[in-house]
Amino acid sequence: MKLISLVCWLAFLSGFNNLAYGQAIEDESDWGFEEESHDVNTAVNDRNDSAQNIVDKIHQIEAPDAAKHGIRRGCIAQHRIRNIRFKDDQSAIVDMGRGNKALLRLRRECYGIKREGFKYESRQGKLCEKFARFKVIGRSMDCIVESITPYIDIEDVEPDETS
Repeated sequence: MKLISLVCWLAFLSGFNNLAYGQAIEDESDWGFEEESHDVNTAVNDRNDSAQNIVDKIHQIEAPDAAKHGIRRGCIAQHRIRNIRFKDDQSAIVDMGRGNKALLRLRRECYGIKREGFKYESRQGKLCEKFARFKVIGRSMDCIVESITPYIDIEDVEPDETS
C-alpha cells in the first residue's frame, strides 16, 4: 500500500511539474516562437494525460484479492513458485506462473542477497510471512520475510470502461 501511495504522489508531482513547465514556456512566448510554443504545450498536455492515465490505473489496483494471486494466509505453496528475483536487498518478485506474481518484502535489508544469491528455508512446503528465512550465500545472516502481497504490473491493468 505504501508503494502505491508513493507512486500516486510521484505521478501527481510529475503532472504538477509539467504544468508549471508549460506555464513558464507560455510566459516566455513573447520571443516570436508561437509555433514552437504551441508544440511544447501540446507535448505538456500529452504528458499530463499520460500521468492521469497512470493514476487511473493505480486507483483500479488498490485492493487486489491475494487468494486469486496464489497467496493464502500470507503463504505461497512452494510447488507454485517458479522463480524468485530480488530487485534490491529487501524486495523480491515471486513468479508463480500464469501471470501471478507476488511482492516479497524482507523485515530489513539483507545486504548482498541480490548480488550474491540466496537459499531459503520454509515450513511445511510453504513460503510464509514471518516464518520463511532467506540466507545470503556465503554469509550466516538470516533474513526473515516481513510480508507477501500480490504484485501487479501497471501495464497489465486494463482500463475500467465505467470511468
